[in-house]
Amino acid sequence: MVNGKNSIRMVWKGVVEPSAPTLTWTTTYVEVARSGDIAYEYGTYKETSEAKKGKPKEEKGKYVAVWKKQKDGSWKVALDIDNTGE
Repeated sequence: MVNGKNSIRMVWKGVVEPSAPTLTWTTTYVEVARSGDIAYEYGTYKETSEAKKGKPKEEKGKYVAVWKKQKDGSWKVALDIDNTGE
């Protein structure tokens, strides 16, 4: 579990660097609350990275993200969780 801005930045730093693995998401479902200020989505992801001897290593999994509408009208992720396996 990762909590706090600095810890989250450190985790994502390895994901967005040029040498980072390729990460793709496929959203299966999205729902927005009637209030219009919170939403959730879920789906699958695939991460591909270099493994030993130059062969690609692939990891697949599922994710859920909860989004919260900000005062300026933008949306930010309030909660994000994923796990490996299909």
